[in-house]
Amino acid sequence: YGAASGGTSVQIKGPELDDWPDVESYLSCRFGNSTLTRVVSNGIDGITCISPPLHEAMLMSNQAQVSIYAHHGDVYLSSSHQRFDYVNPIEVRSLAPTSGPFSGNT
Repeated sequence: YGAASGGTSVQIKGPELDDWPDVESYLSCRFGNSTLTRVVSNGIDGITCISPPLHEAMLMSNQAQVSIYAHHGDVYLSSSHQRFDYVNPIEVRSLAPTSGPFSGNT
C-alpha cells in the first residue's frame, strides 16, 4: 500500500526481471490506467517503480493492478495478481497530554 499522493517505492519481484540488460531503459510500470512510470532500480530481488498519484491511475476504487511493459510501453510483459492499495494519509487531530518528563512514562 502507499499514499494516495503517490511517490511510494514499489518493489516488484518476479522470475527473470533481473535478466534484462539496462533494465531502467527498457522496462516500465503502469499502476491501473496511469501513464507508464519508469523503473528506478533493479536488483537480485526484482525491480522498483514509484507509484503515481491515485488520480493519475484513474481507478474506480483505491486498488491498482500493476503491469510491466518493455520498450517504452510497446510490449506488454506481465501484470500482478496482487493489488497496490492507495491510502489516504493519517491525520493527527489532537494529542494528550501535550508534554511530559524527559524520563518518559507519561
